[in-house]
Amino acid sequence: AKAVEQLFIDNNVPLPPGCYFADLVADVTKLSDAWLMNDLDTANAQLLFRASAIDRIADAVLPLATVPNRNKYLTALTSGSLDLLQREQSMAKDIFWELELWSTLNRRGITATLHEPDLVVHFEDATVGIACKKLYSENNVAKVLSQGVSQIEATHKFGLLALNLDDLLPG
Repeated sequence: AKAVEQLFIDNNVPLPPGCYFADLVADVTKLSDAWLMNDLDTANAQLLFRASAIDRIADAVLPLATVPNRNKYLTALTSGSLDLLQREQSMAKDIFWELELWSTLNRRGITATLHEPDLVVHFEDATVGIACKKLYSENNVAKVLSQGVSQIEATHKFGLLALNLDDLLPG
């Protein structure tokens, strides 16, 4: 949590009060302090579960330290809810999905860059554009797929559409 917070500070991207990241860092700090003080009333399961999201978020966000235009992504992550347990649409969740896939590909040895359509991967002699889309409703699937295909066609000859279905699954 402190490393994620420091990334925002180092890049002069404020964490506004009430911002998910600001609240999450506060919760993780509160949990850590309570744990060290053996305050089991404060270090409860609800706080522990909420704070556990920081590992997943850190894996996706910390690699931004090497990206030249990282402020764009850091700022977008503060633009709405990133609570992965809440079923609400937000630009922050959309950006997080791009970053999560980007960091996962890179950790697996597939060099991906943050570039239009959302990600770009080089396979042998081909450049593949990946449009990352997060689905929030079954009613909008066709529209979202069409947007993704348009994004790819505008920038690449070959492409993939990476879909995140988290918010369509039962809570």
